[in-house]
Amino acid sequence: WASVADELGKKLLFQRPLDAEHYSQMALGIRKRLFESPFHQDVLRMYYNIGSAHFLRKNYHQAISYFDSAGVRLLKGLPQLFILSHLKLGQAYQEIGELNNALFHYQIASDSMEVYPISPKKQLEMAWSLSSCYRLLREYDKGIERAGAELNRPGPEGQNIGIANLYLVLGNIWQDSLLASEEEEAGIKAASFIQKALSSYENAPEGPQKEARIARAASNLGELYRRAGQLGKATQVLTDAINLLKNQDELNNIFVPLYINRGESHFGRRQYEAALVDYDSALLFLAPSHPHYAGRPLPPASSYEGNHRRAMALLADIALANLALSEEKKGEAEYLKNAVAAYDTLYRLINHIRGDFISDEAKLELAAGAQETLSKAFEGCLKLYRKTNDPTYKEQAFRISEQSKAFVLLEAARLKNVSSMLPETARRQEEELLLARARLKGQLLENWNDPVQKKELKKELSRNFENIRAFQRQLREDYPNYFALKYQGAELSSTDIRKELLKPGQSLIEYFQLDSALYIFLLNQDSLSLETVPVSRRNLDRQVSRFRLLLQQGQSQNQNEEDEFCRLAQSLYDKLLAPAEDKLSGRLIIIPAGSLNNLPFEALLKSRIPGGIAQQANAGNFVLFNHSVSYCFSANLLSLMQPGPKGKSGGDKGMAVFVSAFNHSISRNAGHSALPPALLNVLPYLTPLGVNQETEVKKIRETIPNVKVYEQEAASKEEFLKACRQYSIIHVPTHGILNEGDPGFSFISFSQLGEQIDLSELLFVKDLYAQHWNLDLLFLSACQTATGRFMEGEGNISLARGMAYAGVRSLATTLWNVPTAAKARIAPAFYRYLLQDEAPKDEALARAKREVARRHHPNDWAGLILIGATD
Repeated sequence: WASVADELGKKLLFQRPLDAEHYSQMALGIRKRLFESPFHQDVLRMYYNIGSAHFLRKNYHQAISYFDSAGVRLLKGLPQLFILSHLKLGQAYQEIGELNNALFHYQIASDSMEVYPISPKKQLEMAWSLSSCYRLLREYDKGIERAGAELNRPGPEGQNIGIANLYLVLGNIWQDSLLASEEEEAGIKAASFIQKALSSYENAPEGPQKEARIARAASNLGELYRRAGQLGKATQVLTDAINLLKNQDELNNIFVPLYINRGESHFGRRQYEAALVDYDSALLFLAPSHPHYAGRPLPPASSYEGNHRRAMALLADIALANLALSEEKKGEAEYLKNAVAAYDTLYRLINHIRGDFISDEAKLELAAGAQETLSKAFEGCLKLYRKTNDPTYKEQAFRISEQSKAFVLLEAARLKNVSSMLPETARRQEEELLLARARLKGQLLENWNDPVQKKELKKELSRNFENIRAFQRQLREDYPNYFALKYQGAELSSTDIRKELLKPGQSLIEYFQLDSALYIFLLNQDSLSLETVPVSRRNLDRQVSRFRLLLQQGQSQNQNEEDEFCRLAQSLYDKLLAPAEDKLSGRLIIIPAGSLNNLPFEALLKSRIPGGIAQQANAGNFVLFNHSVSYCFSANLLSLMQPGPKGKSGGDKGMAVFVSAFNHSISRNAGHSALPPALLNVLPYLTPLGVNQETEVKKIRETIPNVKVYEQEAASKEEFLKACRQYSIIHVPTHGILNEGDPGFSFISFSQLGEQIDLSELLFVKDLYAQHWNLDLLFLSACQTATGRFMEGEGNISLARGMAYAGVRSLATTLWNVPTAAKARIAPAFYRYLLQDEAPKDEALARAKREVARRHHPNDWAGLILIGATD
């Protein structure tokens, strides 16, 4: 009976996958009872077949579970099953957007193929899948290399379809790299490879997939023509492909890009109504459970199936076409309403997609990919606002700005604040899984030069990820109300933010940057205003970069450089604060965008008199003398960092200081340490802390009675992690190291008393994602803890962001290595104003910095900033 059910399952797999799963499940049940070993090859084959049935039905999470069971071990008698299981795992993870996990399984399959040869057809499928993954990761060189290597391999006859698939993926990679590089060669190569694929498909023998393959290649060719501005040619190629597939509605994954590309070609020719007809056709395939026709509401965000990136692009296209029709037809209200509806659905869809992702890496990738779409949505809302002067559209633009910031951090903070919705067992299980992941990553670092151990650890990481994925799917079933919070985006309106966040005398300024202009939202307790500054992203980035360079040089002997610094400081003020100057309060909350994440606003000049930096400081012209300034990643996140119903306060649990000690030998013997290059390069900076840190700690002790000071071996990472759950304020004067290549491996170091570095005393950003603290204030008196690699949609991936992820409400942190002589005076004065005078944190820091600002260069004080809650 098991053999009969097995055969039925295989025969029905492609035509009736639901029935195929039923028969394979029947065979699995019989064989599990028949064989003692759960790893019998017939049992594992059933897992693979059931996974394949789920994959064909697009139940990718279920497919992953079965493929994972099928590929649990390599059987000597059936190595192909192990290889194919990992190939399918890669494809399933790729479908749900977990590209790094997809890449891991592809590499396992690819490596195994070198030892255990597999059919030429599957070998080509492996190359095609891996190259496609590299394309999505934007690692174009690796994708081209992998596909090219397979094409150059001597291959058997009769594999024309597999080779054509490789041509197609190569064309797609070159087409995507064309957008990144704008090189003419990329466009020529893209067209050449896509034409080769199309010819191969056309010359292939007749079969059930022939038309579909031709149409897919034609779709890519049409897209290439459209991007090259050959709109008539694009429209013709795409129309021919659509006609070829008539009456084959089941091929929705091919119809969708065909209709979208033809619609965009119509749009480029200003045929907006024709574009909308094609967009509506694409919607019928993307959301089949909610058929959409002209005049009906758009399908809800949860109803879109298949490629969500296409759905995002399609909704943005629908909005733009409606806006264009509104202008063409002199502001007809119906088209404006349609545009707003499309942007609102787009906004909700992005949140829905993010909530379904598992890893932060996938969410960050989505955040970066969504920025272009969000920018289009922002521009559309601005057009509506300017056309109608309706504040609803200004509010919509503000929500899009918020949606584009702290994409992952906001979700993490929201879920941590409501973790009480889960039982203790579930909370403990999640914490254990995340701690295990951090531990495995630490072991990978320690074994960086041991390929065998690295391979085993990567397998354990993969198993850990699968456990996290299964845990989250179970959470979704058992606690739907908790899981639903993952789908919330930046839900707070500007009215909510003004009422809940802003105190009298406080303003919030949020920036949104497009290529040609900077937009400034100013929120006061009683108003929301929007200003536009006509400055290009490139010019603003260049000014900020030059200003930072001059600022960090410190006191210059070159008068021309000092004059340039002052000019830039005033020029940046004129662009960033002056447009809203008449409405600014004394206390400012800055929500930056792009390069502004690395700009200390306190060092800008509100006005300028003749003379250099000293003269400006004596005249009180720096923003520092007029405003107290704090920063945050987004306004919605800031609301979660507040004490009260939405945020939680650590309470009055005292203060601790960690004074790390460092052995001279670590920095002197850097060249003899067996460490990864990224860490080896920073060892010279791990020198013993100097007299200024001692002065800083001494003054803090004098200022604050009963402060707990951890020194020498007591200033350890383990004790710090304990203290984060015991105290409300922690001060850490130590070394902080930025790793721009891999931000997850930026770290602060605790005591290093041996002659060689102890990796267990380094607190990496990646370690923080498993923590759940409730700290009121963490003062990171270390180098470069607020700066990091900027990622679209998230901001700087820095130690400060990691601390906020772990649950710290307020962070005093540094944008660069602030000279310790000034910092040794600022920190104790800050605590005096905060704890004795009970000033808000932003005012306490501003007053402390003003004490040194007239005698020290801005480099000595401007880099020390406050992030998060101020009260």
